[in-house]
Amino acid sequence: MDAETAAQVVQVPARWFIGQPCTLRTDKAVAELGYRPIVQHDAGLVAVKEALASPAA
Repeated sequence: MDAETAAQVVQVPARWFIGQPCTLRTDKAVAELGYRPIVQHDAGLVAVKEALASPAA
């Protein structure tokens, strides 16, 4: 999901937590599903913050 879509689907209370420190564990997805992110975590958060800051958000 791209940042623009996330801004449209993520409910407002969940948006309040954007930018808050958190730990995202992907070890189970990596081990069981071979998960590999297509966007690095930091870059993804920047994209979401920018999308939420845009007038369309």
